[in-house]
Amino acid sequence: MDGSALYRQFLSDLIAIDTSNPPGNEYKAADYIAGCMTRYGFKIDIQEVSPGRANVVCSTGEKGPRILLTGHLDVVPAEGEWISQPFEAAERENRVYGRGACDMKGGIACMMAAAVCAAENGSKVPFMLGFVADEEIYGTGTRALLKRYSPEEIRYAVIGEPTMNSICIAHRGAIRFHAKVSGRSCHAGMPQNGVNAIGGAAALIRAIERANMAYNSYKHEVLPPPSLCATMIQGGLKDNVVPDECVITIDCRPCPGQRPADFIRMIEASLSEEGGLQEGSSVSFETYIDVPAGAVSYNSEIVRWASGCYAKAFHKGASVEAFPACCDLSQFTESGVQAVLYGPGSLDQAHSVNEYVGLDQMEQAFKFYCTCLGAEV
Repeated sequence: MDGSALYRQFLSDLIAIDTSNPPGNEYKAADYIAGCMTRYGFKIDIQEVSPGRANVVCSTGEKGPRILLTGHLDVVPAEGEWISQPFEAAERENRVYGRGACDMKGGIACMMAAAVCAAENGSKVPFMLGFVADEEIYGTGTRALLKRYSPEEIRYAVIGEPTMNSICIAHRGAIRFHAKVSGRSCHAGMPQNGVNAIGGAAALIRAIERANMAYNSYKHEVLPPPSLCATMIQGGLKDNVVPDECVITIDCRPCPGQRPADFIRMIEASLSEEGGLQEGSSVSFETYIDVPAGAVSYNSEIVRWASGCYAKAFHKGASVEAFPACCDLSQFTESGVQAVLYGPGSLDQAHSVNEYVGLDQMEQAFKFYCTCLGAEV
């Protein structure tokens, strides 16, 4: 089997299927993968998540704990001026360009090719492929996958996010709040008769900055410290009215174990240290995004296994590090499944205009996945 030709064809075909999220339309990609893998003798489970949206699982039929190679089928919309059509794979200078080439249809194509290689070589390693919908927004596909396939059925999971073929074992989460500062409106010519919500918001922003600095001493084996910052502000009704409301959007990046309430307590304590809000003013918090951090330990069983696969494939030690973006790792670790990230491409290319993945990176990923599945290449 020519693995290179196979994963190139898979990638080209997958890029041509527009799975921009929203709306997703991942069913078309799931159906394509099902058709491909059926030809190689795989058993197929298409799991409809919602109309037009589906996961696809391909297995060789073994029961019991299996290696799961997984990734997401959806991509972000292709905006901006591209040098080629974003939904037509274009190969130039040892790269494949197209929306999703890096994040993460390149990884999926390599996983599919590695599964074919393992099946044709008679691998004795039980495994399955699981490709999911809706990772880019709500993560509903992975939740559905983990509901259908219990932790007892998955020995280890490898998620094909673009890690530059490093083994990534942790990522910070994403929590976002709306902090609404309330005051009392009045005529701007007599500001003493009101309570200016924008002034209260200014005090709150200073408190957020102090709280962020307090996290600098936090230590984790691979992750940077947690962070929080004000990213948007909306306030004011008219240029001659003291505003009675101002809303600040706050972005928080939690480390494992941190929840929204932890950040709210930190902000409130910092605000108190700043002297609090003016009398007649108050603040309330509404969480609208809550993606927890995900991590496995350096010393965990899966890291030893993945590092061993890497050493067998490349005859050198693997780089083990943190992943700088949110992903589905946290869903696996919260469900009790040991998982790591490993895939071709750089996160710098993900979500970008003229997104691409290097073919040398794909070849390395293909070889690693083959080794994970017990196939010699």
